[in-house]
Amino acid sequence: MLSKRLSAIAAEINTKSIIDIGTDHAYIPIYTCQQGITNRAIACDINKGPLDIARKNIKSAGLEHMIETRLSNGFENVKPGEAESAILAGMGGHLIINILKSASTVISKLEYLILQPQLDIPDVRRYIHKIAFKIDKERIIEDSGKIYNIIVCTKGNDENYTEANYVIGKKLIENPCETFVKYLKKQINSLKKIEYSVKNADSGGKARLLEVQNLINAYTDALKDVGYDY
Repeated sequence: MLSKRLSAIAAEINTKSIIDIGTDHAYIPIYTCQQGITNRAIACDINKGPLDIARKNIKSAGLEHMIETRLSNGFENVKPGEAESAILAGMGGHLIINILKSASTVISKLEYLILQPQLDIPDVRRYIHKIAFKIDKERIIEDSGKIYNIIVCTKGNDENYTEANYVIGKKLIENPCETFVKYLKKQINSLKKIEYSVKNADSGGKARLLEVQNLINAYTDALKDVGYDY
């Protein structure tokens, strides 16, 4: 059975072929092929150890005819047009950006990107717009006490994105849930601690203080937009 995080990612797949970058043990490709969501998958990982386990899992599931494994640094060993969608999950935002940057030809042939960055989520949102993809949907879920963002992208152009939209997530503000409210309050609490530390630091930090206060205001405004007060 998939974890809540992986289940949420798998639920966003709506094409018959996928590339799973950083597949680890190939849990998502196995699940989607078993459920009839996909009929072909390429499971890629940069590390041989996890990929060996992935191959064993695929063989155990009897899915060798549907899932191919490749030792690959990002999309390095993937050709343009081999699948309709790609998943990049469970890695840092800047790593996701670098992987996408190094594979522009492959990316240009994809219909969907399903991204689950662990860090630097605003930077991922900004980069998506630079490569002519738009954010169709964004989900925020909690799994084992941790909060995760899942970003679903298709080709096209998004309009009217403000800096706050990039920082917080326009689609999350438009379709709020309880986890999103919890996330906003958590961010405000963390930022207020940073604000206190900067204010009481011996050395000057006016620029940093202003940055933190602007973020606090952005998260507080988003909380109000979805009907809550801090």
